[in-house]
Amino acid sequence: MYQRIVLTLVFFFSVTFTDAQDKGLYLGMQANGGFANDLNNNATKAGTTINGHSELGFTGTFMVKDFWGITTGALHTNFNFDLRYGDHLLGTQKLYYWRMPLGVRFIFSRKPSRVKIDFYGGLSLYFLQKANFTGNREGPLGPTVSDPTTQNYHAVGVGAYTGMGMNIRVAKSCNLLLGFQLAGAFGNQNKSGEIQGYKMNASLTTFTFNLGFQMCIFSYRH
Repeated sequence: MYQRIVLTLVFFFSVTFTDAQDKGLYLGMQANGGFANDLNNNATKAGTTINGHSELGFTGTFMVKDFWGITTGALHTNFNFDLRYGDHLLGTQKLYYWRMPLGVRFIFSRKPSRVKIDFYGGLSLYFLQKANFTGNREGPLGPTVSDPTTQNYHAVGVGAYTGMGMNIRVAKSCNLLLGFQLAGAFGNQNKSGEIQGYKMNASLTTFTFNLGFQMCIFSYRH
C-alpha cells in the first residue's frame, strides 16, 4: 500500500512540475485593475470608500527550478477615494505610490502544455508619493468648495499579496500572464489631511485582475 502511495506521488510530481518552465531570467510588464476596500472605516470619523485601483509597471522572475522562482517588480499605483461623512460626500482624493513586490512564483503544468497554472505570493513595499484632493459642495456643516490640492509626502508601508492565474506560452521566449491578485496595503498611512476637522486614514485591501507578459532573457537546463 505504501509503495502505491509513493509511486502515485512520484508520478503526480513528475507530470505536474517537471519542465513546467525553463530555468532562467524573465522580464516583462504588467497592468492591474480592480477595486479596493477600506478596512479601517470604523476607526475614522469620516468613512472612506474606494472607487478604483490600477497599477502599471515592470515585473521579473528568476526561475530557480523549472517549477518555482523568485519574482519582483516595480509598479506605479493609484487609488481613487470617495471621502464621506455619513451620507455626505466631502470630497474625492487620488493617492499615488510605487509598489515593489518580492515573492515566490510556482508554475504547475502537465507536460507538454502551452497553458500552465501560475501561483505566487509574497510581500510588497509601498513608497508613497503624493495625494490629490478635491473638495465637494456637500457637507454636514454647510456648503464647501475647495480647489484641487496636492500633498507631496514620503512614507514606506508593507503589505502581503497573493494571486493565481494562467501562464500561456505564446512564442518560444514569451509568456502571457492572466490572473487575479489579492493584496493587503499599508495601514493608517494614507495621508489625506483634514476636511472640516475630520482626518482621513485608511487601511486597504485590494482585488485586481492582472494582464502582462514576460520575455525570457536567458535560460539554462542544468
